[in-house]
Amino acid sequence: MVYLFIPSMRMIRVTLFALIVFSGLCNGQQNLNYQVLNLDTIFNENKGTFVLYNLNNNNYRIYNYDRAQEEFAVHSTSKIVWSIIALEENLVKDEQDVIRWDSIKYPKQIGWPEGWAEDQTVVSALNKSVNWYYIELMKRMTPGMVEKYLNLLDYQKGFKVEKVHYFGLTFNIRKSVLEQIDFLKRLYKNDLNISETTLKTIKRGLLFQKSDNYTMYAKKGLGPIHNGNAIGWLIGYIEKGGEVYFFALNVENEDELKAADLRVNISMRIFKALNII
Repeated sequence: MVYLFIPSMRMIRVTLFALIVFSGLCNGQQNLNYQVLNLDTIFNENKGTFVLYNLNNNNYRIYNYDRAQEEFAVHSTSKIVWSIIALEENLVKDEQDVIRWDSIKYPKQIGWPEGWAEDQTVVSALNKSVNWYYIELMKRMTPGMVEKYLNLLDYQKGFKVEKVHYFGLTFNIRKSVLEQIDFLKRLYKNDLNISETTLKTIKRGLLFQKSDNYTMYAKKGLGPIHNGNAIGWLIGYIEKGGEVYFFALNVENEDELKAADLRVNISMRIFKALNII
């Protein structure tokens, strides 16, 4: 194998080795071309992985390739799927359809993010990742309906749903960062065969940051994994000029609040180091 060292000129040092690897991956991907990223100084002893995929040149950049293939509980990143089901099955009429916040059933708790304690549409709930909304929304779904879409969307084929329970499903459905990237690519290109209206609504719900130079669409996720630690997710894509970059990161920590901070902070440092934002 031939390694090419490319030094970064930025203050946050990123070591990049050009490496062509041929391997079998999830969803039948073969002959994956990728560059190895050394982001040790950014992850700073935290267990995690990061994948960046450039749609234009079909190139992956990967930090911690072994972990990039490991599957972890998807947690709130799956709200993209639940939103698709709700829209495609007309469980919510459109993006204006409101589910009222019941302050008795779901009293405001310490630590709730801003905007949770109010009525929600599917766009606002996806954007703010409002748990109570999805608990209520998924009461309208049947096990058969969920299984149907887990297969149709190739999100978790063959997964058996005994009961539609938000936290139960999001803990037991697992994906790797590479599988998250694959799903996002198919969503972006609408290889999922969902309606254009649904696709546009999901995109509005995923809007994360917008500047003069780029627009970022992202979904966060956070929760326990089977070893007792917490995992923080950030997945999405960035449109910059004529380029589209898909990304997926997970980071693990004993402290859930720390994992929540790390998922965004590390991602933003990586984007800046790679001159994407």
